[in-house]
Amino acid sequence: FAKFMSDRKVDIKGNRELEALTMIDLDFENVRIAWLRIVDHGSWEKFPDMLFSLWFYCDVRSRSHDVIQLFDYAIQALQSAIPSPKIDLARGRVLAWTGWFYNDLGFSDKCINMCQEAIRILEPFDATEDLIVAYHGISVSLATQGFTQDLQPISTISHKLAQILGDIYWQANTLVPYAIAKSIDRDEDAIVILKQIQPLFEGLGNKMGLSAIFGTEAILLYFSGNYQNAKDLMHRAEDLITSLNSAYHSADNLLWLGIISIRLGDYKQAGHYLRQSLQHLWNAGYIHFIGDSLLHLCTVLLHENQIQRAVEIVAKIPEFPAYHSNLFNIDGFYDTLLIELRSRLQPELFDIAWERGKKREIGAIVREILHEQSTV
Repeated sequence: FAKFMSDRKVDIKGNRELEALTMIDLDFENVRIAWLRIVDHGSWEKFPDMLFSLWFYCDVRSRSHDVIQLFDYAIQALQSAIPSPKIDLARGRVLAWTGWFYNDLGFSDKCINMCQEAIRILEPFDATEDLIVAYHGISVSLATQGFTQDLQPISTISHKLAQILGDIYWQANTLVPYAIAKSIDRDEDAIVILKQIQPLFEGLGNKMGLSAIFGTEAILLYFSGNYQNAKDLMHRAEDLITSLNSAYHSADNLLWLGIISIRLGDYKQAGHYLRQSLQHLWNAGYIHFIGDSLLHLCTVLLHENQIQRAVEIVAKIPEFPAYHSNLFNIDGFYDTLLIELRSRLQPELFDIAWERGKKREIGAIVREILHEQSTV
């Protein structure tokens, strides 16, 4: 199964992502057992055969919890092993690929610390792809937290390593977080980066990469006020992600489709998109990322004159870190929404709704919203 996963790596980096995902779906339990056997037998040289495909599969299939269990099992075994260069290399490799998933679960600082430790361990070794992944994990974490000013040097390092390796897949992917950050910062340099990346993904026929390109360009169009074209392009991104059946990445696209639909004045469609986004995150266990979907859904409720209900939800949102910290208050959105809600209710009614919302269990709120989605 190490050989099986190594073969899937070739598929994933090309145009056979869906075929690779389907094959791993059928054999994931065998892959899991194979990983545990590799660790138990100390067959650390098998890690390069397994790591990439495990990383891609568990990211796309929203199985961060599962893969962290597997990788942590290896980390614990390596920590208790007799120190040697072979052990150091294996530990550095696993740390590099594990960090990414802690960011997915909302622990961006842990991701950065883990990746930095991996870089320190791996630098003396010939482990270029593992180093690329460690730097890439840091880039994604910085983008998630909105620290866009720190992204360029990290992305540059990982991109140069990908060029040294001669790996077109990583040459394109290492620039994606930087392009996304630039687009959210409304920096037209994002277009330059996208034009550099797109031919690489097109040459590979890589759906995941092209989805990122279309989605990032849609964000730029949104910020330029070109909402209809932004929606059309985000739909293209979502169609590609839907074909790969990735709940986590689909939730992100649907969030943006909801935001764009609000700008277009189509509140019914916005509510549909935002509830879908919420459902994907909830079902996949990414509860810590639901704040954005809930927040923008409150605008829909406001439009429907469900003022007190919107206040109850807004009161709960600060408990959840936003997936995109810069989306959480995009264009002063959170502050503006609060002002609008206060203006629509008498102060005592607002305070009562706020306190009632803070006391509600988030699961009850989400289940109520998702029930509405199922009856639409």
